[in-house]
Amino acid sequence: MPRSPITLTEIIYDVTNPLPLNVNPAPPPFTTTHDYPGSVNLAMNHLQRSLRLRQRIDSLVYGYYLGMLYANGTRQQQSQFRDMVKRHYYTSAIRTYDVFLKYGIEQIYRTTKLELYDLRKLKLKELQQLTEENHAWDA
Repeated sequence: MPRSPITLTEIIYDVTNPLPLNVNPAPPPFTTTHDYPGSVNLAMNHLQRSLRLRQRIDSLVYGYYLGMLYANGTRQQQSQFRDMVKRHYYTSAIRTYDVFLKYGIEQIYRTTKLELYDLRKLKLKELQQLTEENHAWDA
């Protein structure tokens, strides 16, 4: 039975949940010795595997790492990224990275409901509200 859609309020709660205090995030699946396409492929493989196995936290973590690769890439690498990654993965990864950038990957481990799919399905206005609030929470 499919779950009911998560609300923006629930997403905000998940993104700001302070517990547990100590988390041990998984390291990126790539290293500095990998070239850019190799790093993208490794992150993509980990993301697809975690989605296939229905591992909610790992899906968000590898989506974050994939989004990090895009965000930190050169324009040429970003173009290459868009050619390598299907649009729904691209959208999910960028949104995951944008939402968790301020609090870091550790915050993903504090979520209780949020799934990668939820971030992809957010309306642009909701995403903007979430990332704007994300910046306002620290003020």
